[in-house]
Amino acid sequence: MTYKVLRWTAARVVMVAVAASATVNSTFPHDITSRCLLQKVTLNTREPIRCALHCQNTPGCSLYCLQDLVCTLYNAMVTQAWNGKTLLTGIPFQRCFASSHDPRDIALSIANSSSSSTFNSDRNSQQMYNGYTCFFVDYCFMTINTVEPYWKGDLGVPYQVSTIKILTRQDANTKHFFQDVTVRLGNSSDYFSNPIFAFYAGPAPLKALVTLVSPSPAFGRYLLIQSGVSDFFCMCSIQIFK
Repeated sequence: MTYKVLRWTAARVVMVAVAASATVNSTFPHDITSRCLLQKVTLNTREPIRCALHCQNTPGCSLYCLQDLVCTLYNAMVTQAWNGKTLLTGIPFQRCFASSHDPRDIALSIANSSSSSTFNSDRNSQQMYNGYTCFFVDYCFMTINTVEPYWKGDLGVPYQVSTIKILTRQDANTKHFFQDVTVRLGNSSDYFSNPIFAFYAGPAPLKALVTLVSPSPAFGRYLLIQSGVSDFFCMCSIQIFK
């Protein structure tokens, strides 16, 4: 949603535009507070617009949540794919909104995924598109140290894709964890035979949002992301745009 706010000054009324945000599931893991909390603000109204303004004016804020009159700001990346945690294991809020969600993102359409390996059950291939990243490796996809590791995603149906954005690991020195990466997209279920969408030499710096753009329009259902380095391979989230 996009808000417009009237601010009164002594001489005039000022119209302030607030960036668009999306309502998202409002229950999160407990460690969102220790890892991604930016600020808590006590408001004089329950209207989300005031919390949205605080988020917009706070560097790094991409998620804001309301509980009564308390507005809590986070730098977690959340989309509408996030299905939350149960009340037994998570922190519930009354309402939450994410400015990082983009309605053009077709990563929500990913039907299933797989990978060459997984570091453990928490860092599985679904972490790439489950809609929640709090800058800690347990909320990322990661392989074991292996030869040319890869991630595969089935979009369900063919899409025309122009841009892919990948968020790299946020919490450690990972200079080889996203390097010499080849992205393929096409309609063959043999992912490795599909045309090359883009190549990224890297290595990606810590906390990078890597943007991959195809030199010409690409169309396909099956997406492969493969590292040319024999090492761990780590990606925290993916956004795919037509």
